[in-house]
Amino acid sequence: MGKAVPSYMRGKQARPKRVEIDGYTFASQAEARRYGELKLLEKAGEIRDLVVHPRLHLNIKGKDLGEVELDFSYFVKNEKIGNCWFWVQKYEDVKRKDSKGRYVHTPLSKFRHRVAEALHGIKIEIVLR
Repeated sequence: MGKAVPSYMRGKQARPKRVEIDGYTFASQAEARRYGELKLLEKAGEIRDLVVHPRLHLNIKGKDLGEVELDFSYFVKNEKIGNCWFWVQKYEDVKRKDSKGRYVHTPLSKFRHRVAEALHGIKIEIVLR
């Protein structure tokens, strides 16, 4: 019997086109568009401290399980008390549609997000494009 052929090698399939902007390489045009939106929000003062491709380490009881790389991290205005704004850190991961119109969010990706959320006490927002 022949070896199983990985899906990415079977016939012609639509693959995301890598895009480079401001020295960052984005995995898809959707991610690059989101970067443009966030840069505009940062200029307008709605968000601050934009980080592209932040990495969160996954470490349980001293055992290194690797890391998860998200698309963006930034602080957003949350609440104003008096003259002072309170900022909250947000994490985002952009998911694109495949050639059949379904969003690409694999079970492994979902698992890594759940582990990162549990270990770091954060919420990862999935942005569908």
